[in-house]
Amino acid sequence: MKKSIYEIIIENIQETGKLSDDFDLKKSLTGKTEYTFAPGALDGIHIYHFSISDEQIEKNKTSIKKAIDYANQEKIEKADKEFEKILEKDFRAIDVIDDIYSI
Repeated sequence: MKKSIYEIIIENIQETGKLSDDFDLKKSLTGKTEYTFAPGALDGIHIYHFSISDEQIEKNKTSIKKAIDYANQEKIEKADKEFEKILEKDFRAIDVIDDIYSI
């Protein structure tokens, strides 16, 4: 039978009444040490730690406007190239979605 988190913690408390510095609950539960994120958490981390400069936001808006204009003119290849200007950077959708909505 699978142990509860409480049982795993109780079993790993040392005589000092503390968990060891190398205790890893994730590994105890799954046998793996890789971490996962709750839905949306990685986006929040990315926004907080890797914010985009105002200058880059303006560049994104310019590229988005051009891409929309090209798409409306059915110049799909040119529209794709404008979106590639944004995507060639290490951006996530959450980083540029407000720029798109504000146009």
